[in-house]
Amino acid sequence: MLPLMLDRAYLAASYCRSFKSNQLIPLAQSELWRIDRGAVRTLTWNECGSVATLGLWGEGDIVGKPLSSIDPY
Repeated sequence: MLPLMLDRAYLAASYCRSFKSNQLIPLAQSELWRIDRGAVRTLTWNECGSVATLGLWGEGDIVGKPLSSIDPY
């Protein structure tokens, strides 16, 4: 869970966007995405070039680069 101050700062500058199934969500260094409906799978690549699932997320979850220390290959 995000600290209340951080949560308010991100939500104050928020806007709504919809994505279709299998559509990529833009990855930005300073953006977070709150999932209002549906499910999201976060992915990365390992050193062999295979896709690795980082997590499965649903309604109410927040995902984004600022919450991860993973740097894809």
